[in-house]
Amino acid sequence: MIPQEKIAAVTRGLNQAFGIAAFEHIRDLTERPGSNRAFRIVVRGSPYLLRINTRAGDMTRHFICMQAAAEAELAPRVRYNSSEDRISITDFVEAVGGRLWRPVATKRRGWDFDYEGLGQFGTFGSDNIRAWTVASDTGYRFPAMRLKPRFSMKADISSGDNPRTNTLGTFNPLFPIGNYFGVLASTGPGPINFIDVHTRVQTQFPHDVSVSTDWVVQWRESVNDGVYAVPGFLIRAAGNSDARFVGHRPGIEVRWQANRHLWFQADYGIFYAGSFLKQTQPGRDLNYWALWAGYKF
Repeated sequence: MIPQEKIAAVTRGLNQAFGIAAFEHIRDLTERPGSNRAFRIVVRGSPYLLRINTRAGDMTRHFICMQAAAEAELAPRVRYNSSEDRISITDFVEAVGGRLWRPVATKRRGWDFDYEGLGQFGTFGSDNIRAWTVASDTGYRFPAMRLKPRFSMKADISSGDNPRTNTLGTFNPLFPIGNYFGVLASTGPGPINFIDVHTRVQTQFPHDVSVSTDWVVQWRESVNDGVYAVPGFLIRAAGNSDARFVGHRPGIEVRWQANRHLWFQADYGIFYAGSFLKQTQPGRDLNYWALWAGYKF
């Protein structure tokens, strides 16, 4: 299962990380041919993630960032990595989830929805991982009306941590989509230790111009954990505040699809700081605007 040319490198990694030369069990997690190889291995009864990087490029910076994220408790513990052999061994996070969805109406008016739930389990250093999230998006669209409006509401929650326990409760979204959380997603709070309600109106104007307006209201799920950005780094520690309300943020996005390749977009939003940010300081409001242009080949 492990490529023949990487067996010696994997053996070296196992020996350095655990003092052994072989694992007890292995399962291939590789998604598709040609991608980096990923395996779930079991060593002394515990699962770990073995990655074998097959793509070209220097791995030094990648492994430095991986180690830094682990030390900041934002990523699983790194047991071993080698830039020369292009392999790494980290703690393994199990995830079990489910999804129920119905697509957005395109011909006749109707409801659409997207409901998801996910639990994460595993170990993080000497701690157990017990984290979870539930996300929902419910909408109604009028495709035959002028501007083809869609009205929707999202309601989401993801677990936070309690540092007084030996269980890591902060949910890790892994690869979150930024604009799922509004136009301020690149600067505002993200989908970790949060509860939010997100209303949105989407419209389609002539000449391939679309306009989306939304309003996001956000709280902390656990008052013992802080507020995180969308990529996963900590914005504000919990401090001594027991306030849940983080803030609210209205925003608007205007996008013009000039042709099949070229598009332009303008975003504007305001983030109004809530009681948690005001208690932990600084708690200033934030104005945000951005202009985007893209070309798709």
